[in-house]
Amino acid sequence: MLKRRPREIGGMTTFCSKQHLEEFLKNAKLGKLQPFELYQGPPQFVPLGSPIFIFETGREHRLRAIAKFAGWIEVDGWLRGAKNPIRMAIAKQVARSLEKFYEGEGIQPHCTGRRFIDFCSRKDGVRGLFLFDEIVEIDYRSRKDWFRRGDFRKLFAGAQPYAQGFPFRYLSVEEVKMLIEEIGKRSRRGPALLQQIASWGPRPF
Repeated sequence: MLKRRPREIGGMTTFCSKQHLEEFLKNAKLGKLQPFELYQGPPQFVPLGSPIFIFETGREHRLRAIAKFAGWIEVDGWLRGAKNPIRMAIAKQVARSLEKFYEGEGIQPHCTGRRFIDFCSRKDGVRGLFLFDEIVEIDYRSRKDWFRRGDFRKLFAGAQPYAQGFPFRYLSVEEVKMLIEEIGKRSRRGPALLQQIASWGPRPF
């Protein structure tokens, strides 16, 4: 009986709000690591330097930026079934712990204080995060060239960019190559953008 060879992971897709994505892009000028917190466990199998394709949620739900993966961290922030005020107490503890860690490691958060406590209190709480040290916004030639969820389904035979209720989807090396090539066709920078992403490693796409 033939066994199917496991696919080699080459990156992943994820999503966030317009507000958070614009904060990521603005903070990129500082040249620091940035955290992307998740309401699920962290992506443990993505190789360092791999591209992370970030969709902006909302009406358009388009692929807007690509970040360079720089590691992951598991977070003890489980809130399932917790009721107020216990829920908020846990959220405060998690937020303060992460803020202290970020400050000590020179990591640039997307928000702090009350906003971050509120962020950590949503869903079942922050359970993991990944770090990135570079992020580039895709400079589409025009609005018509935006790569949306429907385009992802067409490119990958009906597959969604991430599963319902789950914040990310692993991509194989082959899928990353296909997605990068498609973005290159739609971007004003084209080859220059592809060359920048390829320089991240761990392998040339």
